[in-house]
Amino acid sequence: MLPIEIKQLIIAKFPHAKVEVATDDNQHFSATIVDNQFTGVSLVNRQRQVYSAINDQIISGEIHAISFKALTEEEFNK
Repeated sequence: MLPIEIKQLIIAKFPHAKVEVATDDNQHFSATIVDNQFTGVSLVNRQRQVYSAINDQIISGEIHAISFKALTEEEFNK
């Protein structure tokens, strides 16, 4: 799976988000998702929301591993 494909999956769930996805091997990914939709949402619930956008690809093995930060714009700018 390519980073742009993961980015598209995340943007489908968070259409107003700024999303960056990086990888060195197209199996292990890191992502930053910036969206004010995360305002007032706990870290655990942010993770759940993001994983719901990519869960099918994790289950299928297309995404072997991913780490991410889900931030509000204010948190990102600090």
